[in-house]
Amino acid sequence: MLRCFALAILSMLTLCLPAQAQTCGGEYADGYRFGTAIARTRGIGASGITCSAVFDDGTGPALYIGGTGIIIPDFGLVYLAKFANGRWNAIPGFNSSVYNLTVFDDGSGSRLYAVGQFTTAPGNIVALRVARFDGQAWSAMGSLPPDARCIIGVNTPTGPTFFAGLEFPAAVRQWNGSAWIPLGSTFINVGSYPRGIVALAYFDDGNGPVLYAAGGNYWNASQTNPGVGRWDGTAWTGVPGSRATSTLEPTSLVVQNDPDGPHLYAGGAFSMATTFEQRSVARLEAGAFAALPDAFQTGGQTEGCTSLLSVNDGVNPPYLVAAVGMDGHWTSQVRMFRNGAWSDMGESFGSASSPNNATLFGLIQRPQDDLVCVFGYLQNSGSTLLPSAGAWNGTAWQPVEQIGLGMPATSITADPDADDGTVYIGNRRYASGALLPFDLPLQPRSFVRLHGAIPTRVISNESVFADSGSGWEQLPLPPGSGSIRVFVVTDTGSESLVAIRGNTVSRFINNAWVSLGTPSSAPLQVISYDDGSGPRLYASSVVGAGSPATHLAVLDGGTWHPISGTGPITSMRVFDLGQGPELVIASATVRAWNGTALRSVSNGLNSATASVYSLNIMDAGDGPRLWCAQGAPYFWNGAAWETRPQWQVSALTYGMEDISRSDGERSIMLVGNFTSTATTDSFNIAELRFCTPACTSDFNHDGDSGTDQDIEAFFACLAGNCCGTCGTADFNNDGDVGTDADIESFFRVLAGGQC
Repeated sequence: MLRCFALAILSMLTLCLPAQAQTCGGEYADGYRFGTAIARTRGIGASGITCSAVFDDGTGPALYIGGTGIIIPDFGLVYLAKFANGRWNAIPGFNSSVYNLTVFDDGSGSRLYAVGQFTTAPGNIVALRVARFDGQAWSAMGSLPPDARCIIGVNTPTGPTFFAGLEFPAAVRQWNGSAWIPLGSTFINVGSYPRGIVALAYFDDGNGPVLYAAGGNYWNASQTNPGVGRWDGTAWTGVPGSRATSTLEPTSLVVQNDPDGPHLYAGGAFSMATTFEQRSVARLEAGAFAALPDAFQTGGQTEGCTSLLSVNDGVNPPYLVAAVGMDGHWTSQVRMFRNGAWSDMGESFGSASSPNNATLFGLIQRPQDDLVCVFGYLQNSGSTLLPSAGAWNGTAWQPVEQIGLGMPATSITADPDADDGTVYIGNRRYASGALLPFDLPLQPRSFVRLHGAIPTRVISNESVFADSGSGWEQLPLPPGSGSIRVFVVTDTGSESLVAIRGNTVSRFINNAWVSLGTPSSAPLQVISYDDGSGPRLYASSVVGAGSPATHLAVLDGGTWHPISGTGPITSMRVFDLGQGPELVIASATVRAWNGTALRSVSNGLNSATASVYSLNIMDAGDGPRLWCAQGAPYFWNGAAWETRPQWQVSALTYGMEDISRSDGERSIMLVGNFTSTATTDSFNIAELRFCTPACTSDFNHDGDSGTDQDIEAFFACLAGNCCGTCGTADFNNDGDVGTDADIESFFRVLAGGQC
């Protein structure tokens, strides 16, 4: 009796429910972090990492970094972080920038000192631009004016004391034990980058210890600006030799014990007072600065230095390390000065915004092994991925943190023939959650497959390569200039290759490219769609030309004809949304073109959110669906766009591809500019992994499949009375409990089908 009832229910469900079950689960996989200390932007004074120090809080020496904005993806924005247990850890509590850190023992124990723009410190302590940490708690240390830039602690002949450098107005303050008092007169700022006092040093050149200060300022109204000054106990005087200008200035001071005695070095981008040559590093000799033989010329642009470090490994004589780059404000290389000459330390660094440019904010020796560390707004050194900090192992730069897989990327391409889940993101290859060696002749901008008698894979970027099973062979270049994107189209009755290069669209015929003309100023995608007049080529563009701009055009009779009213198009696909195959286009919204008119198909999307990206036909295990990204990924459920709360990401998603793995599970890989998802720390790359439905008609797990007892147990579970050994009312594992889709899946399995 129950089996007849079950079959009757199944028949009704088949008539009244959608043909496809909902997607099975969908949870983000962990492990796609690209470091956890991320400088927000680059540039001197911009948001990023600006300082570091090694401090022992009682658990061992550790590296601390501070700045004007450090993103810890599993926490958010902070201004101080500590490296512990193999990763960066947020230290919340500072409410604004930490510009400088120093460690000093004034006789009462070693402490970590911080200056910056903050007015509160960790522990909700009121601390006006200066605070100290004893390893257990932070405390205030008087009050400094806004824009405190640097701090040092020194042992003077009269006892330990502290000095702090200020930016606006440029000045130096001294700690008298209870308050910060002015040290001499206020300096006069000058130039396009008047950053006041940014570095301090206490140095004895043989005539007694003296305080030195560096920055872009005049020392008094009558002196030529030397950039570095000394305090003689009563007044500031400029140090001869170097000269700051309206855009160039010293940025760092360091004392090094050379074989011939201690020396004071200044780093930055400044001109020498006598020759007016721009220099990056100078040494104090006989009371005046003399330039080291650096020159540091790159493409006609003299470089500067953002940071200096004296390295003492305990074996070799101390040597100087400098972070250098264009005029000292954008730096991309680290060099060492040893035995009277400079040499490069490894390959140059790259950043997210430029492959050959970064901003290196500082240098320090790592406490556990004395390796030199560099930190700042960087992404890589050559082919080595570096998440904002790298350590020099003697031959190359290595990441300070054991990094995850993610790094900035906007393009994603799947291998159409791969059975291991291979996907290419930028110039990196992934499969089954691992970063693999690159195995293609070029970075794929597009990756397609021709389904002929001999299946052929085709990739493109600056060139086009095809592989029919015997290896990659380069094809002729299509007309135009710039990068190339290829597509497979079927408007001629069989598959053929179409390419976009520059503004030109071309078709590959008889081993040669034939121009199809220019549909717009910047075509992005070409697709074949039967709009009722037979299959025709459509081209889309994000940036169009003309009035009105052409964003969608159709090729008819050898001429491209614009279709107005579409707006900039980010992606397009041909799909049946319920009214037959239509050309679906993504822009600020999603619309469908049937050959004569556009209609909105944005049901379920957030109209207040940014544009829609990455229309794609993907299979998450329940058959091909149309997906789009509006931040989170959405799929078309037959009537509207649908998403899940656990699919949210913190920012935009630009591209998506579905992949399958050898274990039978499927994933959707996402790329964008997000730093986290609803459930994981995923920086720019995320993997939405779908389960393989564990559906069985032995619902009560008694060893008998599809019995009356299984059906009874299933309906008891639907009513909220699951037995101890039963499955759950979420039969199809999609996250929704006791829905029509669960009932449909259960009876489909009873009838011998798949979940």
